Amino acid sequence: ERVFEHFGNGGDKFLGGENLLEHLAYLTFRHNIEVCRAKKIAFTKPLDAQDFNGSEMFLERTQAAATNALMLVSRLRSFWESGQESNSTGVEKIDLIDREGKKVPCEFTVPYAELKKFLQTRIEQGVHNFFTTLKKAFADKLPAEVQVLLAGNASRSAIVLGLFGLVPDEHELVSLKERTTT
Repeated sequence: ERVFEHFGNGGDKFLGGENLLEHLAYLTFRHNIEVCRAKKIAFTKPLDAQDFNGSEMFLERTQAAATNALMLVSRLRSFWESGQESNSTGVEKIDLIDREGKKVPCEFTVPYAELKKFLQTRIEQGVHNFFTTLKKAFADKLPAEVQVLLAGNASRSAIVLGLFGLVPDEHELVSLKERTTT
């Protein structure tokens, strides 16, 4: 038997993989705001995201806006999980739903450099907050060893692994993927 002792809690409740994907979609919509204006495309905002000037014209709490966000999230998922751009052109052709409920073909430029910077900054801040909370929880009684369980699909990210000093080779990545899916 092992005894687990709870020393404290804290952190960023919006740091999970799905939340980060919502932010990537939101940033991509914002980058393509002129396309959204011309095609009358509405989208949703992540709970912890900032509004932007004129956002009231684009942000809606409708089924169409939520569907548009989900469609773009599904296109950006492979980028988040692998860190690789989905195509060399940087343009995603995607059918979205306009304000009248009609399917509209759109071409979005995906700002990969901006998305990578966002992920790096957001995850670094989350890991920093984690270690700050950990230090505060243990106060002066920091044990010789602390084991951290990285859980969820986001923990497979090269950014997350790198910040914890874990740079896996291909074999370790396969093993890590098998452990987290079983």
